[in-house]
Amino acid sequence: MTGGVAGSTGGDGAADREKVARYLADLARFGEQARRLVSEGHEAYMAQTFDGERSRGFGEHIVLNIATVAERLPEWFKEQHPDIGWPALKGMRNLIAHVYDGVDDELVWRALEKRVPWMVEELLH
Repeated sequence: MTGGVAGSTGGDGAADREKVARYLADLARFGEQARRLVSEGHEAYMAQTFDGERSRGFGEHIVLNIATVAERLPEWFKEQHPDIGWPALKGMRNLIAHVYDGVDDELVWRALEKRVPWMVEELLH
């Protein structure tokens, strides 16, 4: 899938596994976006410039997309991966989406730098 997060409908069996495969492909893409953003460096991310502001906005966007995909994953899949911290991911998504003025840029940076790569690695390998 290109351009967005795969949709979600009910289902099981092969169709359910196919949806999970699409969601994991989306996660891989978002993980790559996070890797590229982090490769620009912490100083660039936190810069009090338009470019820094754009980087932080993109970082938040990546986290929102990852959390949206996570919400759509079936429960059986989440139960197979209890170490991911699904509730914490949902909490971060809610914070970014609903409390925009309370977002901790350092927390988002750490998620992009450490948590996202770890999660993608855990789920894809």
